[in-house]
Amino acid sequence: MKIIFLFVGKTKEKFLASGIEYYLEKLGHYVKAETRIIKPEPVRETSGADLIISRESERILKAIKNEGFLVVLDRGGKETDSEGLASFVSRLRNEGHKNVFFAVGGPLGVSEEIKRRADHVLSLSKMTFTHEMTRLILLEQLYRAFTIIRGEKYHK
Repeated sequence: MKIIFLFVGKTKEKFLASGIEYYLEKLGHYVKAETRIIKPEPVRETSGADLIISRESERILKAIKNEGFLVVLDRGGKETDSEGLASFVSRLRNEGHKNVFFAVGGPLGVSEEIKRRADHVLSLSKMTFTHEMTRLILLEQLYRAFTIIRGEKYHK
């Protein structure tokens, strides 16, 4: 199984980018993982939020090319705890999914269309996080999930 993270726009905050790289490397001990940056839609006075969200979501869908299981992060998605995420990841691996995509939209989120297309819509919390912070939390939680699966001491 390979995990492919689809992030709209580059991570601008250096401390978050550093943390993302840290957990991406740690995650690499358990699974093949990579990030792909999706070009963000430029914000113009004439561009409404719906148009921006729609275009960015279309780019996400083009990036997956129906070549894997799509998990979209959205605050309205299904919440789980760390053990539940570990069970979910384990199930995906056991089902033989070659590619699992985790998509994090831009500052405005993702479209309803992509949420309907998603195989799973996941929420990290009822709280709202920046899209850049969401990336780091997602990577840490996936790393934690793999340590749970392996019975390692990281998760307490």
